[in-house]
Parts: sequence; C-alpha cells; structure tokens
Amino acid sequence: MRRRLIALLTLPVLGTLLLPAASAAVKTGATCPKLNQSLITAGYKFTCIKSGKKLVWSNGVKVTLQSLTDLHQVAARFSDISSLAFRASLGTLRTAGIDNSKIALFLGPHSQDTAPSDFLAVRNVQKLFFGSNLPSNIDLFYYSSSDHDWAINKMMELIPRPEYMNSDDGPKTATDGTAIVALKYTGVPSQYVTSGALEAHEFFHTVQQRQFSNSQFKVWTMPRWWIEGGGRFVENLQLDNYDEKKYLLISKNNELTQYNAQYFSDFLDATTVPANGDAWTNSYNYSTAVVYGVGAKIQEMLVAFKGPSSLVGLMGEVATSGDFLTSFNKLYGITWSEFVPLAAQSIYRSTR
Repeated sequence: MRRRLIALLTLPVLGTLLLPAASAAVKTGATCPKLNQSLITAGYKFTCIKSGKKLVWSNGVKVTLQSLTDLHQVAARFSDISSLAFRASLGTLRTAGIDNSKIALFLGPHSQDTAPSDFLAVRNVQKLFFGSNLPSNIDLFYYSSSDHDWAINKMMELIPRPEYMNSDDGPKTATDGTAIVALKYTGVPSQYVTSGALEAHEFFHTVQQRQFSNSQFKVWTMPRWWIEGGGRFVENLQLDNYDEKKYLLISKNNELTQYNAQYFSDFLDATTVPANGDAWTNSYNYSTAVVYGVGAKIQEMLVAFKGPSSLVGLMGEVATSGDFLTSFNKLYGITWSEFVPLAAQSIYRSTR
C-alpha cells in the first residue's frame, strides 16, 4: 500500500476558533473553564456562563460562516465543513423546484407500513438533486420476511430486466426511468424507519445508478466509499428532519475516532484508484463504519464547496469519461493526490 506523508497544517488564529482537542467537550451544559469565554465550533458560538455554582457552556447560537472557496481549505476549516454542507443542502431544499415523478407504495400482504415519512424522504432527495437525471417512476416496497417471495416476484414484474440491481432486495433501476426502493423490515419502528432516513439512503442509490444509465461505464466505476458515503450523507440529513444541531451530532461519525489521519489517507489510496488491487475489493479490507463514515465526510466537503448538485455532477462526468481522477480535478479544481492528505486531516480533526 502506498504511504503518503501528511503535512501538519497550521490553523489560522481567528479569535474564537475552537481547538480540535476541546471540540468534544463543547456542548450545551458541559463544564467550561473560564467565565465569559466564547468558542465557535461547527457554526455555533458557545459562551461560558455560570449556572448555580458551576461554569457551563450556554446554548449554541448560530453564526455566519464564510463560504468554502477552495478545497485546499478543508483541513484548516475542518470545524466548519459539516455546518457548511448542511446549510448548502438546506438552502437547495428550500429553493428547488417540484419534481413531478410518480411515487407508488407496495406493501406486503402480511406486512405493516411503519414508515410515515417515506414519500417526504424521497421528495427531499429529489429536491437536493433537482434538475439531475432522476428516476421518473419510484416504487417503494415494504415487506417483512414472510412476504419476501411476494416482493421479489412483484419487483421482477415491474422491472423484468433491471439495468442496475444491488441484490434481490436492493435498489433497482431500469433504462425507462423506473426505480425500485426495497425495504425489508422487522415491523419494529425505529428512528431510521419513522424519519425516512432509510428511504433517503436507498433512493439516493437509484439516483446514483441513473447517472450511469446507458453509459459504457458502470456505476461501480465510482469507489464503494463514494456510493455508500452518499447514501449515508442524505440519510443523516433526513434522520433528524433537517435540524442542524442534531445533524452535527450525527455527522461527527464517532465510529471514526479510533483512527488517525494516516489511516484515512491509506484507506482513500487503497479504495479509490489504487496502485495495487481493485478498489472495490480493497474496500472490503476495511470496516463498514470506515467505508460509510469516510465516504460521508468526503461528500460533506464537496457539498460544502459546490453544493449537493456537484455530487451527481461528478458521477455524470465519470459516466462520460470513465476516469474518476480527471473528472474530480475538472470539477473541483484540485488533483486527487493533493486533496487526499487534506481530506484525511479534516476527517481526523473533525472526529476528535
């Protein structure tokens, strides 16, 4: 595996910039060191106040953040990336047009519908990527184990020859624009089910597939971390109904705290366009938490810089060229080799 030296970047002193080692402790009600001290982290300003005999951090107050104007800034701006990505996504959601695609629900004969936000989740993802090559007909399937055979037969009836399918139970698309989002569930409600987070994740996979429809290159030309990280990114947005403070807690990806920056750099080297082996095969040497978590963090950086539409924009470029590295440089103005050490440092610092 190639090794890359990661430079330690000097963070600018910006008055109230929060140091990475303290970031985990700065939250409302947590103990703080000095009365009236103020710190800004992830787009919120916290002030040290007195509560009884204790000094604690106040409620965070949303502050204006400078835009990310260059991906060379991602390591130095690590504490702002999640907020910038969230705000760019919310802005897009509020201004996007209305997609007129048809959504249909198919419920197993022995199953119950425990997903009240299913249509909303799909519409939110459509708005995030409005104007892109989106599925024109979406069929949502909900079924328990007892209805598995029914679901497989019905899905084959609707799309007898899918252009893309992850598995029998996975998302599927056809060249005519039909997409199937299949959700096999236990019937026990959870936040992932009731919020529509799972629908957002799986529907976005059909959006990803659509970018490669009728292309000589296939969707798996993209790295596995890209595909699953994109699903995790939209899932996190939907999970708490686009609430920024809650999103920031989820998007921190605590499962990544045990790894250092070099680990993240090596992971991206091995699973994007590797010097040795196959990118997708190599990705299975890493935990699912790393594949999904690092992928979501990279998606955040790109959305913070150029908005959510750039995610499908890059896939469209790769669907034409078959070249991830050239397409990335063309769209984001930085070579992949330049970006990786900066991204690795940003992920490391933001997850401490």
